[in-house]
Amino acid sequence: MAVCLRTSLLHCSTFVGVAALAASITVSAGSDGPTAMDRAFPEGAPAWAAYLVPDPNDPALIAYREQQKHRVEVERELNKIRSRHFGSMRNEEVRQAGLFKLRKFADDVAIYPTLLKVFNKREKMDVRGVVLDIFAEHEGEEGAAMLAWAAVFDDDEEFRAEATSRIQARIEDRGFTPERVKLVIDHALRGQKDRPAVAAAQLVRTLSLWEAIPRLITAQVSTPPTGTGSDGDAAFIMIATQRSFVSDLNPVVGTNSVAFDPQLSTLTTGTVLRVIDAMVITYRTEIHRVLVSMTSDLSEQDTAWLGWDIPKWREHWKAEFKPLAEARMAKRHEQFADETLDPFPGNEEDESAGE
Repeated sequence: MAVCLRTSLLHCSTFVGVAALAASITVSAGSDGPTAMDRAFPEGAPAWAAYLVPDPNDPALIAYREQQKHRVEVERELNKIRSRHFGSMRNEEVRQAGLFKLRKFADDVAIYPTLLKVFNKREKMDVRGVVLDIFAEHEGEEGAAMLAWAAVFDDDEEFRAEATSRIQARIEDRGFTPERVKLVIDHALRGQKDRPAVAAAQLVRTLSLWEAIPRLITAQVSTPPTGTGSDGDAAFIMIATQRSFVSDLNPVVGTNSVAFDPQLSTLTTGTVLRVIDAMVITYRTEIHRVLVSMTSDLSEQDTAWLGWDIPKWREHWKAEFKPLAEARMAKRHEQFADETLDPFPGNEEDESAGE
């Protein structure tokens, strides 16, 4: 598989991995690459460490630098268009001129993530709608993947709805869901953030991705990592009464004088509650409703009785829902001969986890 090139775009840790994949920004990973002898490395260092040092003459690294340079230049140009034609600009002719300039970037798939970054939720829907149109009109999978990203991860509910309608129309027209769209949905359902996971589940329902049911089964209950992140208490509650008393008294004697040096202490009586660690389990009711709806439609009987029992859901998926889902996909495949029935990413992992 090609190696995705990352870029600092929106939230680098989450956005770039899938968005860069959606934009098809890849470099070849098929060559053996330079050996340790081909690299300048400090004398005396172990040979295995040389492979951890990037080779500045590596064609893949050179291509990555060129792509990064191109992105920076395009982002600067897009920001100029935004400041001159959009934002608070009310002149319709000026805005239309900006939209015309924006469409000139339609063929440059490498900067599709940059379009979402520059024309974010601060822009009006006429501008953001053109960005979605650019994605929808692109013939490759990159456009569909960017629509899926916008439908799942964007903060604006109206924008997510517009992206969903466009990707639904695109998939209905072509008859199949691209694998990159499934990767975006899978990325959101695996994450710990509730809103993108819920949006991804709703997109699964809209696109009738029956093969994504195992991921919905897992995503309906979220158990984030435990731990407070520090050595102290997560919470400390004390209901007590404190009384002061003289715990020690030292007499001080001088010429024709006497005094006392008291030492005061505090006595605490009552109850103390210390929370050293805690685990929060989140039941994502929206994802659960999507799961119940899809499986009820699939099996033609109410599946709400399965509740939140994850092992039981997985058992019924293998025994009942999976054959029905495969039959649905096979029927769709007959209608569109070029449909590919690759499994949803990670299904095998989810199924084996329930065994």
